[in-house]
Amino acid sequence: MKIAFLLVCLLNLILFFWELHNGAFTPKPEYVSGLPSFLLTDEMERARRGVAISALIDQQLQDSQSLLIELTQVRPIDYRALAERQRPPEHKPQLACYELGPFPNRKTAYIWMQGHSLTGEIISREAPYASSFLVYYPASKDAKQNRLHKMLLSAKGFNSVPLIAGGELKGAFNLGSYSDVSA
Repeated sequence: MKIAFLLVCLLNLILFFWELHNGAFTPKPEYVSGLPSFLLTDEMERARRGVAISALIDQQLQDSQSLLIELTQVRPIDYRALAERQRPPEHKPQLACYELGPFPNRKTAYIWMQGHSLTGEIISREAPYASSFLVYYPASKDAKQNRLHKMLLSAKGFNSVPLIAGGELKGAFNLGSYSDVSA
């Protein structure tokens, strides 16, 4: 008899939790259609303010879009009138100085100038340029990622890649020094 009572209690508990799980005890909202809805006065004021702000934002957006369209329209330019306005009153020829290069030699610079309809004197000056490039693989956040990156580099053909131990590039891999950028 005790077993039957405990079995019935257990079945009742299972039924209760089943119904609770399926939402039998949660109240369902009732929607009554046909009745007019009502707003409180402060809700009505907030709604009016929201509509006014939305209309203002829409108007500003429309104004900025029309201004953008107006600014981006292509208009023909009268270059002769523009040149006349910018011409100095003395009508002296204007000289311009250009700095171009680097060119491997003067002859190459002269050929380039002729190809671009430029005339003038070629002045050369010493400028530092990179004769070799040091290539680094960036540092990782932790040692585990460093090991993964080292395995990736060895799979790509960089077998003996030293890890930089200190300084500004600490933790980066030194991939070597190259004399050509495309290498």
